[in-house]
Amino acid sequence: MNAADLHSKPELIDLVARQKALNYNPGDEYLYSNTNYFLLAEVVHRATNKPFSEFAAEDIFQPLGMTHTRFYDDHTLVVPGRIPAYQRGINGSFLVDWSTNFDKVGDGGLLSSVDDLLLWDRNFYANRLGKGTLLKELQTRGVLNNAKQISYALGLEIGNYRGLPIVEHGGALFGYRTEILRFPDQRFSVLCLCNLASANPSRLARQVADVYLVKELQPIPRPASLPADASVSAPSQFAGKYFDRLNHSLRTFTLLNNSLADAHTNLKRIAPNKFAYPGGETTVTFESAGGTLQASLLYKRRNRVDGHPYRAPSVWRCRVLELYR
Repeated sequence: MNAADLHSKPELIDLVARQKALNYNPGDEYLYSNTNYFLLAEVVHRATNKPFSEFAAEDIFQPLGMTHTRFYDDHTLVVPGRIPAYQRGINGSFLVDWSTNFDKVGDGGLLSSVDDLLLWDRNFYANRLGKGTLLKELQTRGVLNNAKQISYALGLEIGNYRGLPIVEHGGALFGYRTEILRFPDQRFSVLCLCNLASANPSRLARQVADVYLVKELQPIPRPASLPADASVSAPSQFAGKYFDRLNHSLRTFTLLNNSLADAHTNLKRIAPNKFAYPGGETTVTFESAGGTLQASLLYKRRNRVDGHPYRAPSVWRCRVLELYR
């Protein structure tokens, strides 16, 4: 299947309806699901008898004055001022992605601007749309069956950055990368919209906060360094494709400029089998289990409860036949 092919909404709903197995018992773990948000948009459509884009425009965007925001559910529509997205090609070139073909909404498909998103952000203090406890519910963490809280609320991540409470969410679709980072106690937010697949808006937003909130943030923790006498193997031994058994996806680690890389992003070696992503928020550790190489990703910036991550690190199981040196 070509990823750029169009599939109708009825076709996708039929595909979802054919799924019989679960990743795990409901409530045992947490896994972000684009499909759930796609289905939620369909629920709104059937409950209101309006396209989701129309409902959002009338009940959310227009009341907030967000005149440059819409859900893109018609790929034949030409949107004035729309910014294309890019990904890196070979030999320093850039490729325009095929996002204008995509017309599914709910989990994505939102076109907006920094000015409009500022109005959206302000509503979390003014509460012009909801009634009663809506905003509180949106920012209340989920609870698993074992009574442990997770950092995810209703479409928002609740956490802490350098000692300050934060509410945030990022986005990634085609070559677009976004981040909304809010410090509610300081009433300070950073809105970062990028149109290049290799951009890291989460890191960029935090760098902006580092400047403006320098007097209120705790010192940046120093990352662990690699001992000078450590016996290390060549990074190339970890290169290859790794399969995630939880969400059935692949991740590829390659060698770039004699360093291990993930999607053109060089990783810093901090231990013989451990690498850190730029900013130190995410690390990946390679280990052999049952004769199979595994890569465990730990998203350090996610909130911790009682000193422990709210969920186990994602484990990418190596598919031996797809390894390459």
